[in-house]
Amino acid sequence: MKGSSDEPMSTAYPFVLVVDDDPVFQAIALEALAALTPNVQAAADGQQALAWLTDHAAEVVVTDINMPNRDGIQLIGDIRGRWPRTVIVAVSGGSAVAGADILLQTASLLGAYCVCHKPVSPHTLIKVVASALEQTRQDSAAADRRRWSDLLDRMAADGLITLD
Repeated sequence: MKGSSDEPMSTAYPFVLVVDDDPVFQAIALEALAALTPNVQAAADGQQALAWLTDHAAEVVVTDINMPNRDGIQLIGDIRGRWPRTVIVAVSGGSAVAGADILLQTASLLGAYCVCHKPVSPHTLIKVVASALEQTRQDSAAADRRRWSDLLDRMAADGLITLD
């Protein structure tokens, strides 16, 4: 597992996990996404990603589809099942078995927020992940509003407050 720096990660910034078996893509993604948050980590495959996600909460996961040990399609299914609020960005250049279009369409059907064909420029990656981070903020704000509304409704039903 590699991070964008050797410093401890700060919880004041969002966490982004980059999952790709290509060390060149990892290095480019880590450097580019450090412009958005100092909390960028890398994993070489879905198995390493799951191990990291078990101990950390990531707002966004950028995952390749074609990887050894646990591919991106399996990883997306795992994330949707265990961490449904995590936003997923899928990237792929295809494989010997299936083209990138089919792999990315499958990722989208499984719940990827955005899909990108490789090669992905650093500029595009920053824009896509920034959009994904904004989506997590909006989702979080909406969830907070629902919780407050539910709490106020329960308090009103219990006669603790009066709602106008």
